[in-house]
Amino acid sequence: MDVLSNGLTTILNNEMRNKRECVISPASKLLGKVLRVMQLNGYIGEFEFIDDGRSGKFKVQLLGRINKCGAIRPRFAVKVDEIEDWEKKFLPSREVG
Repeated sequence: MDVLSNGLTTILNNEMRNKRECVISPASKLLGKVLRVMQLNGYIGEFEFIDDGRSGKFKVQLLGRINKCGAIRPRFAVKVDEIEDWEKKFLPSREVG
């Protein structure tokens, strides 16, 4: 079970249905950091962690600005000087992503 991939899929599905908020379960630290980056870049609104006694949930406000989002799997360990090469392999163009 890939928590990051499931969370991004949940966001995309709710965004395509024009919903204003969604609940992502289960939560993880990595997913929280990805949501923070999306928030700082203006793709999502506020989000909060809800502790349910298990792994938790994220409640996310959607702004309608996401066209496509997803996780790249498997996750690769990349050195700083190799980042541009990996971006060329996985991102569709320079201005997208």
